[in-house]
Order: sequence, then structure tokens, then C-alpha cells
Amino acid sequence: MTVILRDYQVESLMSWFRANRKGIIELPTGTGKTYIGLKAIEYYRIKKKRVFIVVPTIVLLRQWYEKITKNLNVNDNEIGFLYGKEKSFKAITIGVINTSVKYANRIVNEYDLLILDEVHHYFAPKWYKLIEVCYDKCDILGLSATVERYDNRHLQSPLKVVYRKSFHYMRKRNYVAPVKIYIYRVPLTLDERMVYDSLSQKIRKVARDLDISKAFGNKKIIKELEVRLMKLVNIRKQLCSESYNKLPIILKIIEENPNEKILVFTESIRSIIRLKQFLREHGIKCETIHSKRKDRKKVLEYWKKGVFNVLLSVRVLDEGIDVPECSVGIIVSNSLAKRQLVQRIGRIVRPRPNKVAKIYIIPSSFTFEERVAWKLRQLLLSEYY
Repeated sequence: MTVILRDYQVESLMSWFRANRKGIIELPTGTGKTYIGLKAIEYYRIKKKRVFIVVPTIVLLRQWYEKITKNLNVNDNEIGFLYGKEKSFKAITIGVINTSVKYANRIVNEYDLLILDEVHHYFAPKWYKLIEVCYDKCDILGLSATVERYDNRHLQSPLKVVYRKSFHYMRKRNYVAPVKIYIYRVPLTLDERMVYDSLSQKIRKVARDLDISKAFGNKKIIKELEVRLMKLVNIRKQLCSESYNKLPIILKIIEENPNEKILVFTESIRSIIRLKQFLREHGIKCETIHSKRKDRKKVLEYWKKGVFNVLLSVRVLDEGIDVPECSVGIIVSNSLAKRQLVQRIGRIVRPRPNKVAKIYIIPSSFTFEERVAWKLRQLLLSEYY
């Protein structure tokens, strides 16, 4: 059994080898980054070398285990796991980052290749130690749809992107499903508009104060202002996410796509709970999935099996879900972060025969959300973005 790669996957792995086996491969979600990792594992196993795979979540740990056992001639006793409940080190070990970072010194001494899945997470200060400790002694293969971080910490690392392709490139070659984009601009209610304008005014003031403080270098004040700014931005984002006028538009879109698997993305748990109630009152079978639900795995399985077709998500599905049958995405609210948009698009554009993906965006008129639609178009149409 051997892993067969597409042309760009072979190119990406060759680019990584030419970069002395240290670097990041950045490809859109749904274009087979895991298979590039599997091919690397296959190569290192032939050389009798050991591989450690780092993932951000238990969900991705399970997915890597399933892909390895399905695509490589590997026995269960050759695969170890490193997370809260289990700590076993084998020839191939899959570890969740928050546990793996505690064992950085052991990993660097026992493993030849470090695969960092969703590597953008690991530039965060609390996890960067793993890259720091392993960089000089291990080969490192980073995988990500979007390395770019809002704090630019990826720019400070010696681990750089060695290969990158855009959604546009993949669409032209039919490696992702063709996409239709629909935009429904919805006005805020009068009360929502007044709150939005007030928040925007406060955000501008705090942003100005922050710029001034940075010029004088007072770290304590800078930190306080950054926290205040983030809080105000999140409140404003939640306001748009929960805008009342969006509810009938979401219902209309769902009714226009009967029998389709639909993913609805928003930014607050409160908004999807209210949306679930609204949709059920109008006869729509749906369910929510978010970080506070303990039965997320069961909900996801029921959705995949068709018990219900509409799944309402708050970020928890931004990474680590593979459902090619899902053809409709409704972005009720989204941050301006490129990474979040790329991950959400990737949930919808995974290819299958005769599939045409539909992405609906519902921005609140004359708010920051209008820029989300522009960013989405740029992501899908640009050769380089």
C-alpha cells in the first residue's frame, strides 16, 4: 500500500526537501495536506525513522489515526498517542499540542520528523517552545491553510512557507468544487444601529489611545488598552452576529436549498441558540454544535447520516471536519481574519462528482461585515491571496 499524490502535492514535498526538510506547506482546506504528511511518514518509515505528529484537537488526532491505518501498512501497536488520557510513545506518535509541548525534550531526542498539522496555532507563545526545541535537531513539516496570524508571530520564526497555492489555482484545476457566492445585505434595526455606532466610536477612541501609548512604550497601559479594544470589537461583532433581521433571510436560504447539507457559521453561542429556536418554529430540522456541548461527536455523526441537514456552528467546525456532501455554507457573521474565512470556505468546497458549492454571506449593511464579502471574493478569485 502506497500513498499516491497529485502533481501539486508532489511539488510541495519536493520543495520541502529542497528547503532541507524544514518548512511549511500552505494549501487551501480540502486539497489534501494530510496526504502530503502521510507520504512523508511513508518515506521516513522506509528509512526506519520515527515520526511525531502534532495536532490542535482530539478530533484531528482521531482523523490522523484513521488516515494512517487506512493508507499505510501500519499496525496499531506501532502508533502511540499523547494527550490527557493516554501517553504512549511509538514509532509513529500523534499528540495534541497542549500535552506535546510538555514533552518537547523527549520528542526532540526520540523522533526524526515532526509534522505540525495546523501549524499556525503553534506560533502562540505558550506552544512555540516545541518548535524552538526541535528546530535544530528534527526535520519539521508544517501544514496549514493559512499561516498568517493577526499577531504576526509567524514572521518571527525561522520556520517559513516553502510552498503555497491559492483557491483560484485549485479551482482552475478542479481540485476543489466550483463556487457560487451570494450576498444578502441586511440592515440593522434602529436600536442595533445606535448601539453599533456607539461601539464604533469607542473603538476608534481606544485605537487612537493605543497608537499614542505605543509611541511612548508604556507596556502596562498598552496591555490594558489592547484588552479593552478586543473586548469592544468582540461586543460589536456579537451585535452583528445576533442581528434580528438576519433570521428570515437565513430561513429563506435554507428553504431554497431543500435536501442539501447546510453549514451555518456565526460568532456567538447565543445567536445560534436563538437561530435554532427560530428555525424549528418554522419546521426546519437543525442542531447546534459549539465548544460547550459535550456531545459534539454524536451531533456531527447524526448530521453526516442525514438525521437533520442544517448544522449551526460557532467556530468549533472551523477546523477538522471532512464532509464532501456539504454543499451550502451560510456565513451569518465572520471576523475579518483571513484564516477563519479560508477554513470556513474549505468546509464547503471539498470536491465530489457534480457538486457546485454555494456560499451565502449575510453582512449587516454599513458595518465592518461588508468587508467580509470583499475578502471572500478576493480569496476565491486571487491567484496569490
